[in-house]
Amino acid sequence: MDGWRARLGILLPSSIVVIEPEFNKMSPDGVTCHFHRFPFLGGRAGLAPGEPAEPSRILEELWGLGELAVDAVQMLSHLNPSAIAMA
Repeated sequence: MDGWRARLGILLPSSIVVIEPEFNKMSPDGVTCHFHRFPFLGGRAGLAPGEPAEPSRILEELWGLGELAVDAVQMLSHLNPSAIAMA
């Protein structure tokens, strides 16, 4: 039975693709990872490819995640996880 030891809820930025495979590889037997993505472009919305984002744009985008994070945690809580973390 999957998740018999623990279920982990993990919030992920939408633009990061390496975390899911890594968490799944590192999870011991009986531990399952359940992911929920939230929109995050690292301050690059509207920028040309390769154009660096200013740190202030990244922070502004992070500050705007408040309500999205609450919704994501509520969704993950339906799984009755042992823990919820943001990657």
